[in-house]
Amino acid sequence: MIGQVWESSSDGSYGLTREFIILFPVTCSNGEYEIVQGLEISHFSRARMDVTQAELKEERQWCA
Repeated sequence: MIGQVWESSSDGSYGLTREFIILFPVTCSNGEYEIVQGLEISHFSRARMDVTQAELKEERQWCA
């Protein structure tokens, strides 16, 4: 994306839980951040994202 700077933020987009801080690509304009929607997620990346969420949920049980 020419002329746009990407930062990272989280909100539960792309089917990921809001329970954890998960970073997403965002654009920033005039101090307002917006998550970049509609990016294609490969099967490999989706599988890794799902595994990571499951691991975080399991680890949280040990910290509670």
